[in-house]
Amino acid sequence: MMMQRSGAAELLRARVAYAMHDLPAAESALSVAERLLRGCGAGHLLSESLLAQARVAEQRGDKQQAARLCREVLAQESEDSPTLRAADAHLTLATLDETGSDAHLQGATEIAYAVGSSPLHLAISLVRARRHLSKANTSSAIEVLRRAERLAGSLEHDESGAQTRVLRSSPLQETRDLLIDLLVDQGSHQSLIDAWACASAAKASSVRHLARPAAQWRPEDDDGTSDVAIGPWPISPEELDQMVASSPDIGHLPPPGVSAPVVPEGPLLEYHVLERDIIAFVVREGQVYVRRLRDTVEPSRRAVQAWQQHCALRGLGPLADRFVASDQGAEARAALAELRSLLIEPLEDLRDGEGEEWLVVAHRHLHEVPFEAILALEHHEGWTDAAQPTLAFGFSSRPEEQGVAIEVPEAMRPPLVLSVPDEAAPLIQNEAEVVAAMLPTAELLTHEAATRERLLDDSTGRSLVHVVCHGVYRSRNPFYSALRLSDGWVTARDLLQADLRGTLLVLSACDAGASSANDHGPIGLAWAGLAAGARGVVAAMWPVEDASTSQLMVQFYANLLTTHSVRQALARARTTLASENPDPHGWGAFRYFSATTRHQAAPVTVGHAQATRLAPSAGPNVLAFPSPRPITN
Repeated sequence: MMMQRSGAAELLRARVAYAMHDLPAAESALSVAERLLRGCGAGHLLSESLLAQARVAEQRGDKQQAARLCREVLAQESEDSPTLRAADAHLTLATLDETGSDAHLQGATEIAYAVGSSPLHLAISLVRARRHLSKANTSSAIEVLRRAERLAGSLEHDESGAQTRVLRSSPLQETRDLLIDLLVDQGSHQSLIDAWACASAAKASSVRHLARPAAQWRPEDDDGTSDVAIGPWPISPEELDQMVASSPDIGHLPPPGVSAPVVPEGPLLEYHVLERDIIAFVVREGQVYVRRLRDTVEPSRRAVQAWQQHCALRGLGPLADRFVASDQGAEARAALAELRSLLIEPLEDLRDGEGEEWLVVAHRHLHEVPFEAILALEHHEGWTDAAQPTLAFGFSSRPEEQGVAIEVPEAMRPPLVLSVPDEAAPLIQNEAEVVAAMLPTAELLTHEAATRERLLDDSTGRSLVHVVCHGVYRSRNPFYSALRLSDGWVTARDLLQADLRGTLLVLSACDAGASSANDHGPIGLAWAGLAAGARGVVAAMWPVEDASTSQLMVQFYANLLTTHSVRQALARARTTLASENPDPHGWGAFRYFSATTRHQAAPVTVGHAQATRLAPSAGPNVLAFPSPRPITN
């Protein structure tokens, strides 16, 4: 038993290393796993280990070794009891063994029907499409991939085969990536629109798979920062599906026979990350422009990691000076300059007038790119004299969901300000008092009065809710990302059950805007706030300093009361602080997430009330606020 557990642990270690693009570490862990698992007779785990080694060998170009390992898996798996591991071996051999390709595809297909696995059917379609491509038959490959996309709806709710592709991404992800790649290469007007629609749908992933592990998981298992126990997951997967059905990043491609969505007016900038290239979709005046940013995935990922390292060091506060080299700030700005040259400069000709308002939808690791800081530094660093847009970020660009307002109370209640200061962040109290003073009708709750109940229940109908406290992002399960109130943690899953219709939610807390950079959707506190009905969320993308955050928030509200635009107020606050301190860590963390995408669906349960999604209105959904005129996005 001990050897089996050790082998399983090494297999898990290999998966983590592979996900981090560390092939040598993955190979080393797999070698250890194989030796342990052969010695204890754990057949199913041994098969997974062999399949993982085959995947690594295939990626290194050693097709003979990959084929040998897959054949060993087939010899080990029982023909009387077909398994998904055997199907995975058949699929790998179908791509490696041209002479026996049809037989292996047939073997995988028989298993797919025997076990009833939609993911496996999708993986088979993906192999068939690649066979067409190997014969230069692109049109047939695209047709196979289009048909495969129709499986997406059932795939979201089919948990069978969740682990079928050892060390591989999901077949749905691979299918959509390949389809987008081929459509962009085709280059016709319709194919570019279809590529954009597919990229948008790719970001609309279900979060159902997180419900089961969340039922047993506790935040203490993650990083030990929690001092309040959080109970098990309180809702079923079915209830969770219903709850998030109207969230900004959930949706599917239209079913067969339904016309494709209409392209929005824009301006919209949407990225999609492929294996090596990044596809940038720019939508202006109903037209889709597409740029393939070649070989930018790895350079952009390295630049993001360099920036994150800088933020992590600066997050040490007073200790940062002991660890940060004198030229480290220059290195961080160099990383931002690199990101600009990779992601923004190639699109400069598509930027228009000063102050133009863009919706940006990122993808995978690009969620962590500090676009706002890059734009704020452009003129300061002399990178460009191009017009400066203001940005809002969405989690989806589905056009059928845009411009749809949430029904909100006719008369919004005054703003609510909550703060929980402590010795580590004494300026929290000062920030809350200053913000409340700038909003004359605001209700201020501090210390013991700032409770979980007041945030979750008393936020209903508020024009604005400002929360200043400690925050934490939980990468292992982003639904447990949380804000620390006086009597415990408020998690993202708690926010999902709140009623924040029409509220501008400002989260002045570390990592409150951080989100998962994988293909399951950018889940986090900001996403949960929008899913609960908030018209917008202002939140920090990384750990922030006490003093600089307070300065930014004071500038933000001063601008908000004069500009009456959230994105403009935040952009001006960044510009003001940038003139005093060139390091974006202190002023570039806060991002505006805009609820510009909504499902036109039946009433959806969001916790305390039925929120009805309305048809597009003549104007934007504005926020009642104690100022001369309403505030817009």
